[in-house]
Amino acid sequence: MGMRIIQLGAGNVGMELVKLARGRLDYLAVCDRSGAVCDTNGDGLSESRLDEIVKIKKENGKISDLNGSKNREIVNELLMKEGKRVILVDVTASDDNVPLLLEAKRNGCFVVLANKKPLCGSHQTYKKLVADGKTYYGATVGAGVPVIRMIRYLKSSGDRIHEIGGCFSGTLGFICTELGSGKKFSESVRKARELGYTEPNPRDDLSGMDVARKALILGRELGFEMELEDIAVEPMLGPSPSEFLKLSAEEFMEKIEALDQYYAGMSKKAETNGNVLRYVAEVKKGGFTVGLKAVPAKGLMGATLEGRDNIFSIKSAHYDKLMMSGAGAGPLNTASSVFADITDIIERGEEG
Repeated sequence: MGMRIIQLGAGNVGMELVKLARGRLDYLAVCDRSGAVCDTNGDGLSESRLDEIVKIKKENGKISDLNGSKNREIVNELLMKEGKRVILVDVTASDDNVPLLLEAKRNGCFVVLANKKPLCGSHQTYKKLVADGKTYYGATVGAGVPVIRMIRYLKSSGDRIHEIGGCFSGTLGFICTELGSGKKFSESVRKARELGYTEPNPRDDLSGMDVARKALILGRELGFEMELEDIAVEPMLGPSPSEFLKLSAEEFMEKIEALDQYYAGMSKKAETNGNVLRYVAEVKKGGFTVGLKAVPAKGLMGATLEGRDNIFSIKSAHYDKLMMSGAGAGPLNTASSVFADITDIIERGEEG
């Protein structure tokens, strides 16, 4: 029998992944916070069983509502039993999965991540997760833009990357584009949330921490031993971001109109000077920065970046400016990148 999938997470990305993988991958289990649905006969979860999971999650139900569901602790038993045949896939946005991921590594499993948070803990934990080369995380940065694959290609070609800059958030890129077209900040955020571009609490995107995590992952890929707290982050939460940083999703969405005037003024000022607003990250020796900037409207980030696109500019010994851009947000784009990592593992036959 070949590689078998245990999937942590059954949100928007997780359900898109199930739909992509249906009939193509051997699912051992699918989990959400409430519980797990597991293969009971050794043939993998059937297509009809996967359809049941998609249906109940679409109806805002829980996996524990399904007949035959198990306590999520069953995953630990499956990891011990299946060992190296397992690909543990984390498509959550949780801080809580690191112990389980490390247990999977100790059991010789492959790990595929769309979840950035496990890679953004201490550098020591990061090394434990990635040191054996059996952790794949192309979906953590760029969604459908294969920037991590490009970095590895450049490194394998003997190139030396000096810095990476650009706009790493499709969510914030979409909001900036909407502001530039005259939309209110609150309207832009609500629309991004409805389209599934934001985290469940949009404040998490607007805090800048999602971009900071991506910058840290890229920086660590380049060999920088940085910690998340070392990154200078400017939240996109107005002049007094601390007022919003601790709010729940519901509280934040109730108060978001308070930021409309501030960002309308910033957008107007940028336009007057021939600029547009973009949320920009820089990863280079000497420090990483993340924040809102006014950039030339006719420049690369101003003219070519629209909607939820990401753009990455890589400077290296071989390239003065190597550009990559494309859709950087959305459940399907992220799920497609996860699926690509899974199929890489399976097609290369790396079972130990």
